[in-house]
Amino acid sequence: VALLQQLGFDAAFNYKTSDTAEALRQAAPEGIDIYFDNVGGPTLDAALAAARPHARFLACGAISQYDTPEDSRYGVKNLMHVITKRIKLQGFIVGDYAAELGGEFHEDMSQLLLAGKVKAMQHVTQGLDNAGAAFVGMMGGGNVGKALVQVVGEDPFPVQQ
Repeated sequence: VALLQQLGFDAAFNYKTSDTAEALRQAAPEGIDIYFDNVGGPTLDAALAAARPHARFLACGAISQYDTPEDSRYGVKNLMHVITKRIKLQGFIVGDYAAELGGEFHEDMSQLLLAGKVKAMQHVTQGLDNAGAAFVGMMGGGNVGKALVQVVGEDPFPVQQ
């Protein structure tokens, strides 16, 4: 609850431990107008079912499917909603826009960060020797925000004599 308030979100849930369809019904009882997907699989299915007519969906990732062999990946079952609800579903790769909009984004985002309108969350792990555990923790959802490893006063490549 404190994190929701700190970030200004109305609702949040863990797709790995929640009934996504029920969480979406509670968070958006009248349906979803805009959805940014990084998860794919059953989560995308639930969002398609919860979408309002003419919703807009941006697909930027499918983390739930990355480590699954191609022939075993989850097949989205609710694609018919794209037709019946006239949902606009578009793939999104930030690199497509970086050259054109990157400078403007950095300028605008800097001002939003300074004004406190956007919160930059970081999870910092101390020491290069903890980098492996930090990576495993990040991949398992053990952090909030950007995962960083801080190396201070350590020489990661000591000269061998």
